[in-house]
Amino acid sequence: LLSGATVTITMPDGSDELTFTESGGITGSYVNGVLTLTGNASAAAYQAVLQSVSLSTDVAGVRTIEFAVTDAAGQESVLPGVTLLTVTPTLNGAPTIVTTPVGVGSTGQSTTVSPIIVIVNEPGELLSGATVTITMPDGSDELTFT
Repeated sequence: LLSGATVTITMPDGSDELTFTESGGITGSYVNGVLTLTGNASAAAYQAVLQSVSLSTDVAGVRTIEFAVTDAAGQESVLPGVTLLTVTPTLNGAPTIVTTPVGVGSTGQSTTVSPIIVIVNEPGELLSGATVTITMPDGSDELTFT
């Protein structure tokens, strides 16, 4: 049973806002770059709510988003999940947001970092590549894709 979670934008821009879809008795509020979620619920319920988190912003750039959860005993996750979002301006000036759910694993276990990636771009605009980076690798980390 989990009792809470936080989703934090490191170095948020003044126009950044995190929103989410309330579900399973989990409620929350966003203040100064931190979305705080509360409510006793299952890990599956928190996973669904965390996967619904989205970023709204008027400014392009890279954002680092950290996810942490707290169990019913008040213990916070040892290592927060981290996702990088790249916000790029489109032709009409509105940003394109790349959002991903986060995966959290244990030492020695394979973890799906992002089972769903959504990329939105202008019609007819082709993508030329993508980059995935492990921050603070420990030497045994390995990234694969299918």
